[in-house]
Amino acid sequence: MKKISRRFSIAVHIMSLIATSKDTPCTSEWIAESVNTNPVIIRKIIGKLKKAGLVNVRPGYGGHTSNRDWKKSLCLTFIRL
Repeated sequence: MKKISRRFSIAVHIMSLIATSKDTPCTSEWIAESVNTNPVIIRKIIGKLKKAGLVNVRPGYGGHTSNRDWKKSLCLTFIRL
């Protein structure tokens, strides 16, 4: 159960960083520094957020942007990750 809550908190942290950065793309490395974890973990969770339709991902050094207003997204979307 601890693993699920950790992923949930990281996903919420990622979404809040992306939402507050507005139109500026966020890189996995930058997000990982904020979360204090490995960028690979961030990329895995962002992959799930992308699959859920919550973020846009640009290959390479493009970064991540919000796909929609995350405040309107249900918490269940995050929990299912």
